[in-house]
Amino acid sequence: MTRYFAIILLSATQLFSSQVFAQSGRKVDVAPPPKDERAASMLYQDANTYVSRKFAEFEREKVPFNKQLLERTRREQRETAARLAEQLQSRTNLAGEDFYYLGLLYGLADMDEKSLDAFQKFLKTVTASGPNEHAQFARLEVIPLLTRKGMIEEAEQLLAQYVKNEPQRVLHRMRIEALMAGAYRQRNKPEQALPHAQESFKAVKLFQPATPAETGERRQALEIISQLLANTYFDLNRQEEAVAVYEELRRYAFELPSAKLYRKALTGLLEMGQPFEAIKPRAREEAKTATAPELIVKEWMDQQAVKLSDLRGRVVLLDFWAHWCGPCIATFPRLTKWHNKYKEQGLVILGVTSYQGHAEGKEVTPAEELTFLRQFKKKHRLPYGFAIAETEDNDNAYGVSSFPSAFLIDRKGVVRFITIGASSVEGEALEEVIQKLLQEQ
Repeated sequence: MTRYFAIILLSATQLFSSQVFAQSGRKVDVAPPPKDERAASMLYQDANTYVSRKFAEFEREKVPFNKQLLERTRREQRETAARLAEQLQSRTNLAGEDFYYLGLLYGLADMDEKSLDAFQKFLKTVTASGPNEHAQFARLEVIPLLTRKGMIEEAEQLLAQYVKNEPQRVLHRMRIEALMAGAYRQRNKPEQALPHAQESFKAVKLFQPATPAETGERRQALEIISQLLANTYFDLNRQEEAVAVYEELRRYAFELPSAKLYRKALTGLLEMGQPFEAIKPRAREEAKTATAPELIVKEWMDQQAVKLSDLRGRVVLLDFWAHWCGPCIATFPRLTKWHNKYKEQGLVILGVTSYQGHAEGKEVTPAEELTFLRQFKKKHRLPYGFAIAETEDNDNAYGVSSFPSAFLIDRKGVVRFITIGASSVEGEALEEVIQKLLQEQ
């Protein structure tokens, strides 16, 4: 019997015993739980690390992960935080940073009103000059609580205090300015929303991710905040500035690169009345250093293993597709035509896909899917090579959220054009850029 299940059995036995004694008619003296005299910071640390500790225990005991287990553990964390917060609140000698940790505990417990009260008490005690990390974090926690209560002027004052003090993180500034802009827009106050949307957009452009998670957050923030800023300009009848925001987003879509951001920028420009023909590829002078990410490939098909860096001097078309995607199949004839027409001029087409785990309506192993893909390629008479990934790493690296998505890379290895979808309009635009890039040396 594992320790984890032994604990469960012991708990059940103790519950049964207490019920038996209670039913026997004998008076049972239940001692109150002992007071927890640990420092406020230790109480918060206990609650804050509850989930990670529990899942480390589950992993040791080889307990299978499932969504219900996660939800239950998070509920237990909230209950633990609430219990420890009430114990801390009951103390008569709370002062200074005790209120900071009390606010954090109530925050973990999803008890917003009590969290707000504790943080406000803490901030009233902050008088010393110089950097104060806890005070800055408390301000960041309180501002959303105030906006949810409709106390936007108080939130504005607190944000001003945050801006005047240190330390600051670009990521935090990005989030809180976007929140304030959204709060003003909900109240139909675009004039007040605009400076916050501008600051948030400035921050997301300055933000340098340190982890894959932060990279994903930056991409998502660019998408959301650019739309927030463009819509605010549009609310103020400043359409040219709204268009400029989406044009800037297009440039970031090339640099990251990201098909999803490109779609957002393209959709925004079209909604602003820009004709598709006016949406140009990335100019050569704008494309100096940022090269396309290397592909992670498990299996090459009809193509020698190659890195994108090995293809410098050629124009490369990456076609992201999936075998179940009807629009992808619709693009095969033109891709075949371009391969035959331009390969001698330096065009290399790579069909980028990944194992899907199914084919023709049934689950398949990777080996079975590989056989299916060989037959699929032969059936559609595709003359160019496939790069098959084991995971969605390539989709994530290129911000691909829908198929087909195509990236056109110039002879220097820089993404110069992106298309999404199978329309003839995008196909014509893509061929035009292929011809242009082939002429560049």
